[in-house]
Amino acid sequence: MEHVLKRLKEMHDSGKDFQILDIGGWFAPCKQAQHMVDIMPFETMNTKSAYGYGEMKIKKENYHVMDISSLDKLPFADKQFDYVICRHTLEDIMNPLKVCEEMIRVAKAGYIETPSRLYESTKGVERPDWCGHYHHRWLVETGPNSITFQFKPHNIHFRKAFYFRRFPWQKFKSPYDNTFLEWKDSFKYSEKIIIDIDDVKNDLITFKEKN
Repeated sequence: MEHVLKRLKEMHDSGKDFQILDIGGWFAPCKQAQHMVDIMPFETMNTKSAYGYGEMKIKKENYHVMDISSLDKLPFADKQFDYVICRHTLEDIMNPLKVCEEMIRVAKAGYIETPSRLYESTKGVERPDWCGHYHHRWLVETGPNSITFQFKPHNIHFRKAFYFRRFPWQKFKSPYDNTFLEWKDSFKYSEKIIIDIDDVKNDLITFKEKN
């Protein structure tokens, strides 16, 4: 979060009129964004959790209600925005790759943030018997100018070889609970597809051993 706040402060302090799009920011909107896309209605936007600098800029006429994981394009022109923000959204939706494609199309630069794979592989952060959050679909990893989505398998919750206990790493929670990608011009995005059950098990075990 501190990374996007630093960038937002730079834009705010410059005095220039940067055009910012917030994708999926209904629960925690960016104050500086002029446009938002979310499946939830404008009237229910959680402005108490807003972040950024200055007054809220998003108005109802620039709030676009749509399912961002559909195959529809976002209702914006190519490179219309200087910056796009997508925080804690891609891990929830059916088609994050389509959203990545559209972010690159409509913006010159941007910031993506999701729960880390470590967080989603840790038992007890939301409920005692669940790893990560029950409704999250993806294990997300970022690299140099890249982001990878891997379907979160159900068996991660049931075998000790696959998951982490909440202790002791929870005391170091803040550096590890999220992963982020700040990009300019473009970035690589992909889905890591593992079909064979033994390969899924080996991947989960290997990740745990490395971390």
